Amino acid sequence: MTRKLAFLMGAAAPIYRNVCFMAQPDDSLSFADLAAVTRGGLVKEEVLQEIQNLGINIETALQDRLASGTVGSHKFDWLTDDEDTPTDSSVAEGTDYPATTAASGARKNNYTQYNVKNVNVTDRTLNINIHGRSDEMGYQTAKKIRALQRDIETRIVDGNNASVADTGTGTKGQTAPLAVQIETAVTQNGMTGGGYVAGTGLFTANTVGVGGPVALPFSTIRTHIETVYLAGGNISLLTSHPSVTKRISEYLVGTPAAFVPIVAQSSGTQAQNLTANGHVDFFKTDFGTVVQILPNRSQKGYSAPTGTVAGTAAHVFGLDPSTIDVVYIEGIKVEPLAKVGIYTRKGIKADWGLRVKQEKANFVIKQVSLSAAVTAT
Repeated sequence: MTRKLAFLMGAAAPIYRNVCFMAQPDDSLSFADLAAVTRGGLVKEEVLQEIQNLGINIETALQDRLASGTVGSHKFDWLTDDEDTPTDSSVAEGTDYPATTAASGARKNNYTQYNVKNVNVTDRTLNINIHGRSDEMGYQTAKKIRALQRDIETRIVDGNNASVADTGTGTKGQTAPLAVQIETAVTQNGMTGGGYVAGTGLFTANTVGVGGPVALPFSTIRTHIETVYLAGGNISLLTSHPSVTKRISEYLVGTPAAFVPIVAQSSGTQAQNLTANGHVDFFKTDFGTVVQILPNRSQKGYSAPTGTVAGTAAHVFGLDPSTIDVVYIEGIKVEPLAKVGIYTRKGIKADWGLRVKQEKANFVIKQVSLSAAVTAT
């Protein structure tokens, strides 16, 4: 809407200027929004100053265990290398050193991607008393930052996309997720794709199969742990959708031959406080290493086969977290946006990427059913 406003300058005739008033965006958090909240609204009267937010407990389980790094470009590279295979290197006295060619390793690259959120609060909302918090902008900003972190976590563990360079003209950049970057110790279960193509410098996408999700055999986990161990790695974390980790635990607890339970010693002369335990947090592998079982509530699953409802399948990861990091060009950044009305806006952005520095130290089992019981083989 444009109106002519008169500005008086001394005794001179009024000068008219065209001034444009922008409408308030629909996503602004206004007084009416707060007052309309079910059962009396959030505008402060006299109530207990506490807000119970169920989603605040949804952690970023994997990111919390990974290192973070900084990169200086949208496209970032790293080198991978392998140890030499043991050979008979013994020689006789007086023998010349043999000819050799040192391996230089392989070079891989990935791309960062933008994830964004925004906060929009009216000036009135910023200045009234509200139940449960003293700073509405601060509360909404913190909430959106946490949501952004969970978005990143979900892309890391659920993503099946290829790596994509941002063109700046409409094609958004996409970072290759975890299940695409692991390519040696892999069980596809009907999926195709994944892995790095040196010729193109891109990771290829996973393509969901048409056979549907499959039950998880515990023997497959043990086989992959062995593969990684023999290659020089040590799996320390087994993580997936909570419905999958629940069934792994049920298998370990309910199958007497699956593992040897740890029995605590207690005094027979004193009363003991005992807690029934229906969950296995850790198990020892065939090679003496200890693996933590970690449910990830930010892992939502995906459709399998293609075209079905969401959340029927998920990846299962065996990881050495020290070989993976989340990289940022500038970290998660909150910045004020231009004020063009009686509301205040902030933008929240992350320009981030995933780097699996040594994929052979990890494994992935794809397209695992969220509802089928774990089997022995």
